[in-house]
Amino acid sequence: AWQDRWYDNFCSSAVVAMGDENCIGIAMEGVRLAQDAPARIDADAPEGELGEELRAAATGVAAAGEAFVAASCETMSSECIAETDDLTDAMRMYGDVVAEVVAAS
Repeated sequence: AWQDRWYDNFCSSAVVAMGDENCIGIAMEGVRLAQDAPARIDADAPEGELGEELRAAATGVAAAGEAFVAASCETMSSECIAETDDLTDAMRMYGDVVAEVVAAS
């Protein structure tokens, strides 16, 4: 759901990096959810390759969220284009893999 909100609200990396407060808030909501993604999905990940993809995507989104926070992107957004791009890409990948898992179940 947070992936959909991120894009439905036109919160691209560029908009977040320009300091749009609403989009930064949505990014931080995504970061909070990403931080516990690996632990949250671990018990429910399917067996096999798809489960490994899900674990890798969850780990990737958690790491991107940590990097976003470590660079203080919520307060210095204009200096965070790379971190914001990485977070956006990781969220997209995680959301895509989650959708695959749901479709396969």
